[in-house]
Amino acid sequence: MTANPDSLIRFLLPGAGVRGVHVRLQATWAEILSHAAYPDSAAELLGEACVASALFTGHTKIDGRLSIQLRSSTALRTLFAECTAAGTLRGIAQLSEGADAPRDLSRLGDDAILAITIENPGLDPREP
Repeated sequence: MTANPDSLIRFLLPGAGVRGVHVRLQATWAEILSHAAYPDSAAELLGEACVASALFTGHTKIDGRLSIQLRSSTALRTLFAECTAAGTLRGIAQLSEGADAPRDLSRLGDDAILAITIENPGLDPREP
């Protein structure tokens, strides 16, 4: 029997007043990386964004999807990661031609925008 290479496990430590989520991405991360040859820093940032979206999704217990999106006019044009309640995960980074992402996010410039979006269809006030 082999262990699942991807997992999301919620945990609770009542005596310490702590709850959290442990995420392990192996097969999913390999699949995301197989679609593009990212430079080192861009791959690291994309991996962190993918794990963060899975952690947030697991912690908030949403029924829809949670996305993290970063945009800037520097070498890192777009960084996007999305995780759904069903456990699907996707991510992409778009870079300027021949460039790598700055590892120090403060170098993204004053026009950089970070958005975390939660789409939870069951809580949409526009639906009857």
